[in-house]
Amino acid sequence: MVTKQSKRRRIDRVLAIVALSWITVAVAAFWLAPTAIFVLLAYLIIPWLIIGIAPTIALWSLTIWLFNELIRFVKPTRWSPLFALLATIAIMTAIPAYKNKWGSHPYYAMASERDILPSTRLTLSGDIMLLGPQLHDRNWRSGKSMTSEEYDTLVPWSCNALCIATLATAGVNSVTVDEGGRNRNAGFSSNARTFRLLPKRNCPAITATPDFEHGVDNEEWKLRLSTKECLIAERPRPDADFVVEIRKPQISDYEANAAIESAWAFDPLPASVDRLEIRDASDRLLFRKSIIRGYAYFVPLAVGLEMEMRGPTYFHWARSSLANAGPYDEIQPSQLLPQYTNLGEFSNL
Repeated sequence: MVTKQSKRRRIDRVLAIVALSWITVAVAAFWLAPTAIFVLLAYLIIPWLIIGIAPTIALWSLTIWLFNELIRFVKPTRWSPLFALLATIAIMTAIPAYKNKWGSHPYYAMASERDILPSTRLTLSGDIMLLGPQLHDRNWRSGKSMTSEEYDTLVPWSCNALCIATLATAGVNSVTVDEGGRNRNAGFSSNARTFRLLPKRNCPAITATPDFEHGVDNEEWKLRLSTKECLIAERPRPDADFVVEIRKPQISDYEANAAIESAWAFDPLPASVDRLEIRDASDRLLFRKSIIRGYAYFVPLAVGLEMEMRGPTYFHWARSSLANAGPYDEIQPSQLLPQYTNLGEFSNL
């Protein structure tokens, strides 16, 4: 005759066997992840899926078994497996939810900086400063082979399409270009330059050449710079009437390696911002448009798999994507600036 106690023992044995089995598969998955064998298994869909979900099932089954043993030790009851399951669900939900909402999360910090879209178009004039990574022109000194470090040290920023469009706007006297994201109290980088258009009769012997590669009418500007005006580059002006800053998402190798090293730590997950800002001379924010992307820990807690073509394969706490825009959306200064400012009104062309 099967007693209630024997049934409970049978359930306990089943929970222990299930936990031990999936832990064994999970250990094998962790061992195989960095090897080429794991890549080959990706072509065998079912084995690869089993190995991929094994760490999550092992984690949950082990937790259920431990809670079940704890409940039976405190007060044996036939409902201990159900209570163990509910306790596991609760803790597996609470941990990532706490880290996402009440932990220090870069995504929510960036998202708290709201967009500022003026109801009327801004009029930018005088001396303009353009800050942004896209202003780097690697054709400034053609014909000379240089390393990236030598280039960043020796080669100044060039006047690209945005710089030229700004100079062509009525009322703009000069455009200073430099890299974005710098501490403004630290001054300019060594590559910073101020560009101006001068009448042909006032042109010096050495003039600058704009970057005709991206968005500039090559022939029209060649004609203009050969007949009416010239472009000159000077030391950067220390001040500006308006600052236009473009920030593009960048993830360094250090951050990528740190993501692997902290795969099992509940550290704040990285976030990136694609942003366009405009400030006046007093640093008052006039315009801001941002696209923010980041990650949150998956709720309930699970183990995810990171597998890239050119990167390492490793397990980590599963994550879900966060974004305030579509996956392919990006900030387009060439569209936003003519829409919200007078830049792009080439009345003096």
